[in-house]
Amino acid sequence: MQVLKWSLIALAILYVLIEMFFLIKTKKPLKTFLIYAFIGLCSITVINIISKYTGVYINLNCWTVGAGTVFSIPGVFALIVVKMFF
Repeated sequence: MQVLKWSLIALAILYVLIEMFFLIKTKKPLKTFLIYAFIGLCSITVINIISKYTGVYINLNCWTVGAGTVFSIPGVFALIVVKMFF
């Protein structure tokens, strides 16, 4: 179980580093990051709005909002997968 935990943390750090690399290569990194963050937060909101039809609800706390902001749509997808299996 510890190996899974540390491997997921390593994958998250790797994803953030790769995303930062591509954000720096764009001409406007802050604008691009804010757009990605807005898309992630909007996707959490849409999932919570349609939760009565799908049965999947993402609780809003600092961790889920942070995952939606930093990781955008892949982070929200990971939250959904974790919610469905655990």
